[in-house]
Amino acid sequence: MEHEIALALPANTHDALHHWLNHLPHTQYERNTRLLNVYLDTPDHDLKRLKAGLRLRFDTERSCWIQTLKTAGALKDGIHVRQEWESALQHATPEAQAIPTLELAAFPDDAHLILEPLIEALRPAFHTDFTRTIYQYVHDDNAFELAFDDGLIRCAHQLNGMSTPIHELEIEYKAGDMNIMRQLALDAQTQLQATPQTMSKAARGYALFD
Repeated sequence: MEHEIALALPANTHDALHHWLNHLPHTQYERNTRLLNVYLDTPDHDLKRLKAGLRLRFDTERSCWIQTLKTAGALKDGIHVRQEWESALQHATPEAQAIPTLELAAFPDDAHLILEPLIEALRPAFHTDFTRTIYQYVHDDNAFELAFDDGLIRCAHQLNGMSTPIHELEIEYKAGDMNIMRQLALDAQTQLQATPQTMSKAARGYALFD
């Protein structure tokens, strides 16, 4: 299960965000990478109707492909809670242009139930490409990942030129007290004029078709 708080940031808060993160107690910079993502679905968007999202991600800093299936989940007390199955693709070419084939066997049985009936019809639907700057918060038994994403969501079909920006902070629960994670999010809202981001990147990608 993934537990995460997503915050939308004003476009002009880049410097203020990094100042806040670099001075936040118990928080250390980890890495910066470019994440190139393609979301797959059938032409009729059957995965969307099942409230699931299927993503192939290329991590440029680590030169690897990762496949991820997520359910829509629910928003509970400001925290997004959803199922997530993720695995690195062992046989993928380490190049961003070579979109790999799904490795269905790497997913558990629950994911197979969703994907197997649709596997032959899956096609690229939209892309979410962004730079991610990652910090880790660790104090006592508490551990959270803070990731700043800056980029663009765009349709995969060249004839549809629709796009929408990504400018957000994600705080992901790793261990400890979720109330401390909530307090970090409240501090970000106060210091950075951030607002809760209620729609996932996948939901915003599908919205381009509407």
